Amino acid sequence: MNIKDNFENNGYIKIDNFLSDSNDFIKVSDELHIKLQLKISKYNFNNLGGYKIGNINVHAGKYSKKIWELLIKNNLDDVIIKILNKSVKDFGLDHAGNLSFPGKGSQQFHTDGNFEDTMYLVSVATQNITYASGPTEVISNLHQSKTPYWKFILSKKKKEIIPLKKGDILIRKHCVWHRGTINKSGNSRFLLTYLLHEKSNKLHNKFDNNSEIIFYNNFFKSDVKGKIKEFLYVRFGFIFFLYKFMRSIF
Repeated sequence: MNIKDNFENNGYIKIDNFLSDSNDFIKVSDELHIKLQLKISKYNFNNLGGYKIGNINVHAGKYSKKIWELLIKNNLDDVIIKILNKSVKDFGLDHAGNLSFPGKGSQQFHTDGNFEDTMYLVSVATQNITYASGPTEVISNLHQSKTPYWKFILSKKKKEIIPLKKGDILIRKHCVWHRGTINKSGNSRFLLTYLLHEKSNKLHNKFDNNSEIIFYNNFFKSDVKGKIKEFLYVRFGFIFFLYKFMRSIF
């Protein structure tokens, strides 16, 4: 099976060691994680939406641009053309990071946006992500047609947890059902992701040579309503599950 068929059948493809041999990538990743850990040690996360779940979003600052340039230098565009029949230049580009905290991170299965949207995600492992450190779990057999939540729950699922080594990349469709798993490693886990949107979304390359690492909300807002929702999600997850299930029916 060729790379395009593999991607279409599973909704994702993992490419081992894509940047592992790049000394520049190792240097940039190491510097990123030093800066990230320093900021984590000084930051009060209590007011951020997603912290109780254990997943928050991260703007990786200037490191996002540096790593994207290394991906392009290592012929990422050739890979994108092979699996999508389009170049990265045909998409609007955005970037985000996800930080999973020790002892947290378990999510319910979800997709990133509506099925009718067109978006692809290119994730880059800037550190080793083991089975213990909260890797992504994907469903590889329910992405080719629109699946309401009730049908997803009742469907037979082909699940796979995807650990990554430093330098691996993971490319997936936005409509692949997935979730973050619990981080049992005792250390924070970071994953950098680039989002390729159709040009019609009018997104632009948001890289900034001088930008710093920024933490921001994930899943839930940081207002009172958002905090209540997140509390219920964490403490009474079955209520959220039941709400989503019933809403998808009616």
